[in-house]
Amino acid sequence: LVTGFYTSGTGDIINVMIICSIGALVLLWLDGKFDSFNFVLIPVIGPLIGTLGLFILPYVKMISLYIGQAIMYFTQLQPYLMSVLICVTFAIMIVAPISTVAIGLAIGLNGLSAGAAAMGVGTTCIVLVVHSFFINKPGVTTAVALGSMKMMMANVFESPISYLPIVSTSILTGSLVPFFTITGTPASAGFGLVGLTGLFASITGGLSVPTAILAWLIIPIAIAILFRILWEKILKLYSATIFKFAEE
Repeated sequence: LVTGFYTSGTGDIINVMIICSIGALVLLWLDGKFDSFNFVLIPVIGPLIGTLGLFILPYVKMISLYIGQAIMYFTQLQPYLMSVLICVTFAIMIVAPISTVAIGLAIGLNGLSAGAAAMGVGTTCIVLVVHSFFINKPGVTTAVALGSMKMMMANVFESPISYLPIVSTSILTGSLVPFFTITGTPASAGFGLVGLTGLFASITGGLSVPTAILAWLIIPIAIAILFRILWEKILKLYSATIFKFAEE
């Protein structure tokens, strides 16, 4: 007989964020209202809020379920359309409270679909770096470049227009996937350029090193810069300050 604790899956990030937000709001509401009784109330309220998470989890999980079903539908389309749609979807998800890695593994993306998913994550990374480079401290830009794209989630939610360069760039980079035959695995689908996982997976899939660098870095960076010039400088649809990371 084997006893112990077991975990299943990576959990639901959306549910975790909802419960953490509720917990923070409750703490703010309690602040200064019950004085020393807070030490008694907080240990009681904490588990109650955590229990609430169990009740809402089945409903919150439906969000990730529907996203997964949409992506599975995309995989049945012709290569260029499939790649663009998956690339855009993962580009959006990486700066949303959704785990791209969990979804990539859960639905078993492979081949071109995995390459498109990784390209979407990598594209958002490049777009954020291009916009962050002159507006944030070097440490912030470095963190984003190394894979901490979700730290910009508050900026994206506060200024939804920031999705414009992300989506427009990922539409073009998504078309690179079938053009260069960029492939991947379920494990690389949600990582993008984090640890150069997507790039190395495509090399393992048969892409040459120079072609991989061209497809993953040079062309996406050029496209991201061109779209920044178009949207920000020429059409003046937004200012790069919307990507300013609030450190305090």
